[in-house]
Amino acid sequence: MFYETWMSSDPVAASRAVRKITDKNLLRQLAQFGRLSEVRTEALFQLNEPELWEKAAKEDQDASVRRSAVRHITDLNVLQEILLQDSDSTVLETAAIRRDQLIDQNSEMK
Repeated sequence: MFYETWMSSDPVAASRAVRKITDKNLLRQLAQFGRLSEVRTEALFQLNEPELWEKAAKEDQDASVRRSAVRHITDLNVLQEILLQDSDSTVLETAAIRRDQLIDQNSEMK
């Protein structure tokens, strides 16, 4: 049977294994469909692609992944959408903080 360490049920071992992956296609698959939230989050960090952060912030079933993703969003419209649709209070709080940070950054640039 084929087995990779990122398939482990141990979140620490699985996340550590994801850090070593260089195949972008595999990382994209793990970011969306990884069994553990830690694997999905680590794959998102490795890729650091805005559209994947946004997708995870809106669609991931785990609030911890959504919170991590929200911290990387730079589009105020996406944050507003999350504020209107997410039901987890910790995600909503993180989105509000991120929105305020972006507004402050934008006002400092003017």
